[in-house]
Amino acid sequence: LDADDAELCTLPLTFDFSANPFRCNSDPSQGPQYLLHALLAFSIQHVSRLGNLACKDLTDQQIASYRYSANNQSTIELIFAGDSTKHFVVDTILILFALDTLTSAAGPWYSRLSDAFQKLETLGGVNAVASSSRFQAQIAMFVWWDCSISLISRSQPVFPSSYYDFVLSCDDSSWSIFTISGVPRQLFQYFRELLQLAYEKEQISSLRYATFDMSRVRELEQYIQEYSDEGCEMYGACADEETVQSAYDYYHASNTWKYALLLYICRVFNWDRTSSASMAQISSLSRQLLDSARCCRPESSLQKQFLIPIFLAGAEATGAYSRNFARDYCEGWYRKSRYNMFIEAAHLMEEIWRQKDAHDGASGIWWGSLIEPRRPNASEFLFG
Repeated sequence: LDADDAELCTLPLTFDFSANPFRCNSDPSQGPQYLLHALLAFSIQHVSRLGNLACKDLTDQQIASYRYSANNQSTIELIFAGDSTKHFVVDTILILFALDTLTSAAGPWYSRLSDAFQKLETLGGVNAVASSSRFQAQIAMFVWWDCSISLISRSQPVFPSSYYDFVLSCDDSSWSIFTISGVPRQLFQYFRELLQLAYEKEQISSLRYATFDMSRVRELEQYIQEYSDEGCEMYGACADEETVQSAYDYYHASNTWKYALLLYICRVFNWDRTSSASMAQISSLSRQLLDSARCCRPESSLQKQFLIPIFLAGAEATGAYSRNFARDYCEGWYRKSRYNMFIEAAHLMEEIWRQKDAHDGASGIWWGSLIEPRRPNASEFLFG
């Protein structure tokens, strides 16, 4: 549990902050048993990836037992939770979901998100825990996971827009959507709208006599192209070395996400999937994205949040220079974080590259060739 408080609760975030949604405010051993068991399952899963695998079966059984206990007890507590105990239930829901994000990028994310959403609604939704920056950050974490999954699957988010609006309205000095996701606020707003439009485009594409209206996509594309961050100019003349370096990291992180959204538009919206894609534009955006990511210091926690951009750009790469960087990024951050999503993204890219190479770099082979829109009981991918 000391490891969870010192390191593990900061890994999913851009950086640690006072309202950390994963850090318990009190001694877990003094709280309800279901919260303690959730934390033990999460911590043991993390720690087990560092040491001897000789007792892997026993460790897996231990994790499954703690997880089962935490889920069952907290579900029962939903019925009786009062104002003084609701935050314990929310903590448990978040930690158990985080355990799923740790173990695999692929999974039944729609059902998991739906279950979490229904439980939060039972507790009172966005009003479950009043005036708590930490609770607000917990809601933001679920919204970020939901948006990340929906973007890649081109599907309707599970959490309604009221939750998204709530998150942006709570964006304050103690935390922001950037501290949660690594995406600057303005780009996150474009991110959220694009995934909704991608879902609508997928729905319309199956209709014979309907045509998707691209006007809003064109507007968003222009806004994103014009987006500029002045991060490199944020420091004063007397700033120290770390302040200067951090400002440049932020600048390059903003550009990484900017190019990711433009590349997403190029593949998901601008290409009709019946003709050859504009590989000159796709290759240019892919290269600009990867170059921006390279410019962010590898030890910076900002770079950790680039998995979605790296996957989108890496999947388009045809040369060894770009492919090696994408592969090294995933392998490096897997070793540092022990989150399987990094290595699974690398495996998906390897399969896309294999197919591209087998067909002379065919423009019709893209990440959507392997990751289809949401279907009942199908696995989806979480890269955020």
